[in-house]
Amino acid sequence: MKKIKLILGSLAVVAMLATVACNKDEEPETPDTGKKYDAVTTTTLTFTDGPVTTITFPNNPTPSPEEVKIVYSDAVDGAITEARVYFDVRETPEYVKANKVKGEKDDSFTQTGVTIDLAKLDAEDASGVKTGNTSTEGTTVTFYVRIATASNEWYYGNNTDSVYVDTTPGGGTEDGSDDFKDDPTLWLDFTVQKAK
Repeated sequence: MKKIKLILGSLAVVAMLATVACNKDEEPETPDTGKKYDAVTTTTLTFTDGPVTTITFPNNPTPSPEEVKIVYSDAVDGAITEARVYFDVRETPEYVKANKVKGEKDDSFTQTGVTIDLAKLDAEDASGVKTGNTSTEGTTVTFYVRIATASNEWYYGNNTDSVYVDTTPGGGTEDGSDDFKDDPTLWLDFTVQKAK
């Protein structure tokens, strides 16, 4: 009888160990619910005309993108009054006055720089219809920088050797703003990443 109890006891211990081992093997791994993205890279463009010296922006932001950073030097001909980014998200971008961020309204705005954030902004067409958001995966955001002083408005895009200027606010006669706004191939752009 003692042998049977001993054998049954041993079997119970073996069964218990097997159950523990089995349960350990069946424990689910912690699920990885986070989306995977590539490392965000940036571009810095250097300009020699007007108040802007550099524009830095992400090439491939995640759906909560890095900020579009704009850094400029002291104005050549007066204080900076406006620092704005105009943008569009359509495949065929166009200038729409409502699609802008006013950097001069941001706490970071100074005479030597401003950080303008293009994350999670709705874009619209000329009639006010929403056309997309700047943080939607796969969206290409096309944009340009406009800096204003009391006498000039400066338009900055993808060509560091060609800055468009409107001198009419100060009584001048040169105005390249319409040509610039009408040609999105002159603008900058980045594409929001898609999750892997």
